[in-house]
Amino acid sequence: MQYQTPLSKFIPELQEVLKEFARKSHATNLIVEGKGIVISPSSEDKYRKAIFNDPRVPNQGLDAGSRVGAIEVQTNGDGRFYTVSSRLIRNEKYRRHSSDHYTKTSKNASKAVKAMVEHIKPFSDNEMFNFNEPHTRKLVDDWRSEHRNEGRSIWTAYSDDLYAEIRHLRDLGVQFKTEKFAQLAMNLELFEEHKVRDTQPITIYRVFVEEGRVTVSKKVADSSGDLEKGSVVSTTYNSLESLPEELLSGVSMLKILGGEPRTVLRGVGYRVSDNEFYLMKPLADTTNA
Repeated sequence: MQYQTPLSKFIPELQEVLKEFARKSHATNLIVEGKGIVISPSSEDKYRKAIFNDPRVPNQGLDAGSRVGAIEVQTNGDGRFYTVSSRLIRNEKYRRHSSDHYTKTSKNASKAVKAMVEHIKPFSDNEMFNFNEPHTRKLVDDWRSEHRNEGRSIWTAYSDDLYAEIRHLRDLGVQFKTEKFAQLAMNLELFEEHKVRDTQPITIYRVFVEEGRVTVSKKVADSSGDLEKGSVVSTTYNSLESLPEELLSGVSMLKILGGEPRTVLRGVGYRVSDNEFYLMKPLADTTNA
């Protein structure tokens, strides 16, 4: 038993309890593999509380980290009583989130010592492992992900070449070994279409019909689809029939849909009301404009 503070610093009642605990704990092999329990005082003149810490664990304060138990002497109208606390105590009278869940109280010093011997013990091997396991797990995660970004950038940089090779092999009539490569070969056109759409600026048109006249406002979105950039250009037409064919076609498709306002037609646009339409160019599911 290692004492960080002389026993004379504690009140007499606690000195006797600590001496008896030291004697009995040695007899029950409390000191495991030569690792002693370090005792530290509370913050009173004559210490009424002793806190026990496992020296294998860096001390994070008396109430956390290395603490394995404590013994405190208190008095009230009924006299003196001892409270033993430990992580190994499960006091079912109290909720688990209450500190009282981990205590045993007795007016009898011998019973307090017995509770100390049973419950104030060094951390187990599993507990010691768990103290630093999160740090070790982070080392493992860091090692596994060390080249993740570089690896991704390599695949991104070579994706065009990869698809070019797959197209070449497909055109040669090669039978691919894996199902995934066969699927890639079957969907090359979809990938190419995606690449075109992903970088192609889109023009948005607002077609507004009022008293027979039609006002067309347009704005070009950049490759990210941002419509905040650029200016709006408006043109007025005398009738719907005088609209450019691609716009007239889009409006006609949206008018045929009818139904509720804000009807959406993928690749074409949406109908706000009977006289207001928004169109996008290209006006088709495939990009050929």
